[in-house]
Amino acid sequence: MAAADITATFHRGEDVYWPFGLNPATAAARGWSDITGKNFLITIREEKSLSSVYHQTVAVAVTDGPALELEAHITDTVNEALPAGPYEIDLWSTDADEEFCWGEGRYTLTSTPRVP
Repeated sequence: MAAADITATFHRGEDVYWPFGLNPATAAARGWSDITGKNFLITIREEKSLSSVYHQTVAVAVTDGPALELEAHITDTVNEALPAGPYEIDLWSTDADEEFCWGEGRYTLTSTPRVP
């Protein structure tokens, strides 16, 4: 069972507020009933490699700690920096001694750019 569903498709150049939640069973197994004050990051890259050419990291905000709800603000600047296509994405908690991959998925950017 995935700890978080982090598969999505957006338009290149789009400014996105992307809400999602953590799996309660996985959080409970880690001893977490509330994620208030926890730190999370999403990493977007074209392949699962540290040598990836296109690599963006986005901080994730906790919007409701007791409900295990998060929101990533993926700015138009981030989405414009990536060519259209599929990417690997992962979500990590990043607090010291609590690093954990909550999920992996696909992040797809369509070739339709935003036209101001």
